Amino acid sequence: MWFSLDLIILYQLLRFGPREFPRLPKRLFYGMVALALLTALFTVVSITLEFEDFDGAYSAFGQNLMMSILFIVMFYSRGSLRGQSLSIALTKTGGTALASVAFLLFSVGHERSVLLPFLYCSILLFDALYVAMVFSAARHAAVAEAEHKRSTQWWGL
Repeated sequence: MWFSLDLIILYQLLRFGPREFPRLPKRLFYGMVALALLTALFTVVSITLEFEDFDGAYSAFGQNLMMSILFIVMFYSRGSLRGQSLSIALTKTGGTALASVAFLLFSVGHERSVLLPFLYCSILLFDALYVAMVFSAARHAAVAEAEHKRSTQWWGL
């Protein structure tokens, strides 16, 4: 199931990604994607072997923390809500919170981990920050749009 969703994300990255980096030649973009995927693969395998983490908790929550930070970076680099919404931010936050609680309550073999609770809390912190940023930007955009409508109605436009 997750692999199917990852394939959809990969397709979107390959199709729409070059637009996000207009000064980067497409060939270089695709080469960087390939290098990033290989690096991620070997990182996950290395973490799995190093921590004997065959259920993937350390890799998954580590990746999730990176994504939480990168959502904030994307927000600032785009300078707008393009491709982002409050529902996306809340869904990511809620899904990660539920996974964290489930793993905390039902995981076997990680009871003494110091790293996992740190990851849970860090992800929640960055996700909450992202939700607040998106909420604030959406509210400002709605106010600006309402003011624009009011001003154009006043002049009969």
